[in-house]
Amino acid sequence: MRSHSQFGNQSAQSRCLRKDIRAATEELKSCAGTSRIGVWLEPSMDAAERDDSLVFRGLVWDRESEGLPKEWTRLSADAPLPRELLNSGKSVDWSSGGPAFEPLLGPLLEMQRALWVPVMKRRALCGLLLLGAREKQKALPKSAAERGAAELGLLVELEEERRLARERHADLAFIQKLQGLLAAEESAGNILMYLAASCTNDAPESSAGAVFALIGERLGGLPVPVPSDAGDAEQLVVLG
Repeated sequence: MRSHSQFGNQSAQSRCLRKDIRAATEELKSCAGTSRIGVWLEPSMDAAERDDSLVFRGLVWDRESEGLPKEWTRLSADAPLPRELLNSGKSVDWSSGGPAFEPLLGPLLEMQRALWVPVMKRRALCGLLLLGAREKQKALPKSAAERGAAELGLLVELEEERRLARERHADLAFIQKLQGLLAAEESAGNILMYLAASCTNDAPESSAGAVFALIGERLGGLPVPVPSDAGDAEQLVVLG
């Protein structure tokens, strides 16, 4: 079951990851011989939700071009990449005209050489760095890229730990508040209204980030086995 605060915390985590992506890109810009830089990270999600169709999100910077295609900021895990090597934490060199992972990916257009560097989180692939060069003889800064990928992986792990801590704190505060309302013998209506408010950004605690929440109380018995079988006449009294 998801924490009531998880969606809001995922939004905060996404902002932190975007900040980390920009910082990693800025650091790699100073590397000599690099014409293009790409940094992508996986979106926030539970381990149970992972699948091979996830899309890494990030940014691409080019030393000579500013109007890069927006679709390059998204990189599907299904893209023709050497996943076996990247999943094992190994960097991969690429050169134009070679047989490796064709068809050509968009971010590699105009590049003669490139280096793919995996970003690992607890030994699992969670992102990618790309360094490209327009001249085939240019040496790409592999050590700097791998160091940057390692630092980025640690930042991702740290932010995930912070997210989990925020969720636990918010859940504890929510439960304590709810127990207080029950101990004070608040009316069922007030308690349901608090539950609804706890799902929105208007709640004092970290919330689920919903635009609105609706909770209803059935005043009579339901003459069918499950709510989905109820007819139009079976109405709910909306309390908050």
